[in-house]
Amino acid sequence: MSGYRSPALPADIELADDPVTRSWQLAWVAPLGALDQLTLLRSASVSELLHTTARLTSEALELLPLQSPDKSD
Repeated sequence: MSGYRSPALPADIELADDPVTRSWQLAWVAPLGALDQLTLLRSASVSELLHTTARLTSEALELLPLQSPDKSD
């Protein structure tokens, strides 16, 4: 996914051991746009942050083929 983000993130990012810090890092590396990132910043709890990150990431992955269609068709 890092290839679709500008600037691209390295594939070998190491996440923190602390669960709260790791949760925010996961939200940061998710393949989301600026408005979705703002939605994540409004999270009132770590649980909400993780749930919203998972939902928005799933939605983004569903749209990915539409953004970069397979050129072999």
